Amino acid sequence: MQSEDKIWKILSEKEVFSCKIFKINEMQCFLPSKNINNNFLSLKLHNWVNIFAYTKEKNVILVRQHRLGANIITNEVPAGAIEQNEDPEKAAKRELEEETSYTSNEIILDPFAGSGTCARAARNLNRRFILVEQNEEYFDKIVETLK
Repeated sequence: MQSEDKIWKILSEKEVFSCKIFKINEMQCFLPSKNINNNFLSLKLHNWVNIFAYTKEKNVILVRQHRLGANIITNEVPAGAIEQNEDPEKAAKRELEEETSYTSNEIILDPFAGSGTCARAARNLNRRFILVEQNEEYFDKIVETLK
């Protein structure tokens, strides 16, 4: 466990940019162990769904898209932002159909669990699900979402 004086303290935080899928906050921070003040930018993603779908023939459904930031073509699972006040289950179905023209009720994998909204959708569909999240800070959010 880290000593408290080695953890950055957030002195202030303000939103400097917002769009449909993320916002950027500017933070003024202080590190007690080194008596350092510094400014940081923090990327905050909105709630998101990732859909792991496959055909009756057991072929995984992927989306081929151009990622402008890296200037590459990727193959990835269908995914997208959950609209404000949108039910995660409906968002997953909408994204799958919008991006692939497929429809399904079987959502079983969330490789970026975040707040657990995909897991809630899977549970509501009486489907088994697997969550993957490397950020420990999201664990309590996932538990709360699944209550």
